Amino acid sequence: MTIRSLEYDYIVIGSGAGGGIVFDELKKKNKNVLLIEKGPHVKSENLKKQFYYSLKNIWKYSGYQHASGNISLPVLQGVSLGGSTTINGSIMQDLEESFCNKIIFETNIKNKNFRFDNLMNYQKELSNEFNIKSGSKEFLKDNNLSKEVERRNWKCDLSKRAVSDINYKGRSLSGNSIENIILRKYQGLNILTNTDVKQIINEKNRILGVECFDKLKRKNFFIKVNKKLVISCGAIESSKLLLKSKIKNKNLGKKFSCHLSGAVDALFSKDKKEIEGSLNAIEITTNDRFCRKFANQNVPDEIILSRIPFQNEDNLQSKLSKISSWVYNVSSKNNGYISKNFFDYKLKFNIETEEFEKVKKFIKQISEFLFNLGAVNVFPNVINKNNLTKNIKETQNLLNKIETKDLLLTASHLFGTCCIGKDENSGVIDENFKVFNYDNLFVVDSSIFPFPTSYNPQLTIMIYAKLASDIIINE
Repeated sequence: MTIRSLEYDYIVIGSGAGGGIVFDELKKKNKNVLLIEKGPHVKSENLKKQFYYSLKNIWKYSGYQHASGNISLPVLQGVSLGGSTTINGSIMQDLEESFCNKIIFETNIKNKNFRFDNLMNYQKELSNEFNIKSGSKEFLKDNNLSKEVERRNWKCDLSKRAVSDINYKGRSLSGNSIENIILRKYQGLNILTNTDVKQIINEKNRILGVECFDKLKRKNFFIKVNKKLVISCGAIESSKLLLKSKIKNKNLGKKFSCHLSGAVDALFSKDKKEIEGSLNAIEITTNDRFCRKFANQNVPDEIILSRIPFQNEDNLQSKLSKISSWVYNVSSKNNGYISKNFFDYKLKFNIETEEFEKVKKFIKQISEFLFNLGAVNVFPNVINKNNLTKNIKETQNLLNKIETKDLLLTASHLFGTCCIGKDENSGVIDENFKVFNYDNLFVVDSSIFPFPTSYNPQLTIMIYAKLASDIIINE
């Protein structure tokens, strides 16, 4: 990567769905801007070679980071050029009007640009730029899956995705990620990778620059910011950086929430492609307002092996091709918080009874659906118990026995810790994305949301990043 100066008008820290968009918008306006990314620029061909390489080089702490409380909850954070979008880049679910209205209501935002109709203009821009669309629905006709959905009066669609065009085939693991569409076009100019921002330097509530560490050369250095610093490190990491830098705000690190993601696997007597086709974007919408959506999931064999009890069987490989995986998300309450101990900042989080019951309801609903499709066995995402079930009665018996600690869940979409608020007593940033009481410090990522979206938040983050970019440029 190329860096020509140690002084910039604008610095953006973090290259994911928030930071990548802000950097691009500033570049379009010919601003003197630098993008800093803690992780490497990972080449797609290396990711495809082995699962371990992907885990080691894309996920923070190789995915072995967790929130502690009444459950040990793995927390996934992307740490590579493009952030989490390097892997999850293609899934794009529409902005929710109810989500936008709730933010306006709870934070008393007066800026009319936060209204849903205005934000939808940004969604249209992004849809064109990232080629967002649904795939062909041919497979969804005249098969057992669509018949079962119709029998239940549910809906079956293909998720919207950022679909790779012919020029980008093979460049990214999944569709048009931030790295793929935006960051590659700058060919490394004004983009620093493998660079850890250790501290934000400020004086009298004005940011002067950032203290950095080059992870490859093992050297410390300082970069001056003349105008504005934008933090886009994601939920958890943005607040941790602000806390380490002694930024003063009593709400920092609070109101963490997430999507509690779990999977239900099913073994069929025939290849899973005969059940779900070759698609990994089938989304089922139920008529249950508490357990609204679930979708099929294409994951590496290593993950499947970790969830089923067949590891020692000789014919394991033949079974793997017959296992269909389905994933669901339950929105958590915003009761998580960052806690400081002697060595670092840790995430504290408890699953509440209401969320536990929703998870169990989802497991039962998906299990019943899979048995009706002809599953031989269904494997709920449960540990510490035998999770092989042969019918829905056995699934229900298993769910009756489990406790919170028995759930195998992941915090896959993270929110909060730098929330937007009415004032410094209720939030960290104002409606201009500016940190309260600081002249030139901004936060633009999922950490600003005081509650979860209903579904995958990537497109929502990108839309608000477009709005933030306009505010930052025109302020």
